[in-house]
Amino acid sequence: MTEREITAPVSLTLPDGRLGPDAVGWTRTPLLTTDGIGRGRRGRGRNKRWEYWAVTTPTHVVALVTSDLDYAAVHGIWLLDRRTGEAVSHDAIGVTGRSATLPGTLGAGPVRSRTRAVRIDVDEVEGGTRLRARGARVEVDVVAHRPEGHECLGVVVPWTDRLFQYTVKDVARPATGTIRLDGVAAGVPAGESWAPSTTAGVAGPTTCGGTGARVPVAPTAASSASRSAGSGPTAPARWRTRCTSTAT
Repeated sequence: MTEREITAPVSLTLPDGRLGPDAVGWTRTPLLTTDGIGRGRRGRGRNKRWEYWAVTTPTHVVALVTSDLDYAAVHGIWLLDRRTGEAVSHDAIGVTGRSATLPGTLGAGPVRSRTRAVRIDVDEVEGGTRLRARGARVEVDVVAHRPEGHECLGVVVPWTDRLFQYTVKDVARPATGTIRLDGVAAGVPAGESWAPSTTAGVAGPTTCGGTGARVPVAPTAASSASRSAGSGPTAPARWRTRCTSTAT
């Protein structure tokens, strides 16, 4: 079966929150507006959204997650020192989603985690996306660069007009910056470091998860947000994903 390519901006949803038929297909860039997720009589209180980033370098792997589950927010910073095998995690859960800030549409605003244990900032900057995070032992300041002409795959998966999923996979974003563990800085060298992400939204009792290379990791907030949507513990992979499902 041949899927339709979408080449112009379109809303994922109709005004009442149901799937817009013009949004069904695939894109080479994030053309879909997802601000309408959660509208309709049964839409509110059933949303799950998260942004997950991973930074892989020759010496470290770092995972960041900001998530809003409507009734709670789950945040996490996870670091693996590839030289020693030590893993460090800083996790936090907030009541309702007030500790999380996520834009309605990918890239349309800042992403924030604001708890005592975890602070995360994700901002679109010229030529890429800046990732900053701070925990008790870990600090991150990395830019995921967006090369000229960069493409990413977006797909809408419709089960019904009230149950559907939207995913954008952004492959192999080059990364530079600094990672600190216990105050000791490690560079993020150009040409050897990558920063994929999973930005996702789920409404209702649905499942949605990013894809990529998976390895077992200790249960952390960074992996818990993925497990809450059915993807299981996920180590960094060279994707960037936006995944939105809704059952309004």
